Amino acid sequence: PSPLTHPTVVAYPTRECDHDKDPVDLYRALGKFDFERAQSLFPHPGAEQSHLWIIRRNRRGGILWRITPLHAAVMSRAPLELVKSIVSASPGSLRCQDDRGQLPLHLAFTAK
Repeated sequence: PSPLTHPTVVAYPTRECDHDKDPVDLYRALGKFDFERAQSLFPHPGAEQSHLWIIRRNRRGGILWRITPLHAAVMSRAPLELVKSIVSASPGSLRCQDDRGQLPLHLAFTAK
């Protein structure tokens, strides 16, 4: 069964990477709109990198924002095949809310 339709498959991101200190290759490629590079990271290391939170902190250590690679892909209007690769690697990301309570689906409707 597909991880998108099978209710027992849950794979939520559990690790974090700091946007300023240790951005992973997948997030870096998405940030540069280098979708070819991002897709080339699958299945490895892209699959592992899909399964984390990307955070940015303020000077006091508080969180400015927190997103998954799926949020980043949707916001950057990545090609469908890349989005599918991220979802396949981290299906739980579909149900993860960013720091503002937004699901990737919410962002898909507001991305310009």
